Amino acid sequence: MLGKSLVIILALLGGIDYFVYHANKKTTDTLNTAGKISQSSPAKAKKKTVAADLTVSWTAYTSIEGKFSLKYPATWVQPTNKERCGDILTRAIYLGPDANSVLQCGTDGGFGQVGVSSTVGTTATNAYDFSSGYKDVVKKSVTLNGVTGQRTSAEASGQTQLLGAMSDSTKVVEYLFTTNGNTYMAHYTQTPPGEQPSQDLLSDFDLMITKTLQFK
Repeated sequence: MLGKSLVIILALLGGIDYFVYHANKKTTDTLNTAGKISQSSPAKAKKKTVAADLTVSWTAYTSIEGKFSLKYPATWVQPTNKERCGDILTRAIYLGPDANSVLQCGTDGGFGQVGVSSTVGTTATNAYDFSSGYKDVVKKSVTLNGVTGQRTSAEASGQTQLLGAMSDSTKVVEYLFTTNGNTYMAHYTQTPPGEQPSQDLLSDFDLMITKTLQFK
């Protein structure tokens, strides 16, 4: 009887050992497999998205007298008859997409579609009188190089037909900053279709001012 009991006990112990061995082997195999997967498939680090510099191919410009620098689209042009401009270009740059849209010195064609200039002094006054002859006037603060200025946008409306009057729906945008003893002004004009200058350059104009304009 005792012999049979020993046989049964040994059989049970053998079964337990067999179960424990295979359970441990299965666990080890699982861990090894997981380790291989982890080693062969490392988690990919998230890449930071860097916004492309849209001004990288633009033309650089510096006004020594005007004490500012900027970059403008390479396709834009400056006045072709600078010899007739006199001192107006000493502290300013005038731009447009073509010769018909830029400042034409010696004519009454206005100051063209785009212009950036500076004057000595810090008494900031708008180039346009937005109190009359305009609608949808929007003013907002803009900080550039640590200098807080103002951006004003509007549409011409009901201006009298005098020299310099704008057609209805002409879009006007103006930036104004004062720093380092100077007043800096940038203007943009876009007339209705059929007139000059009517090409939509507003996004590039805003980008030129907010991303490239530097005060010296």
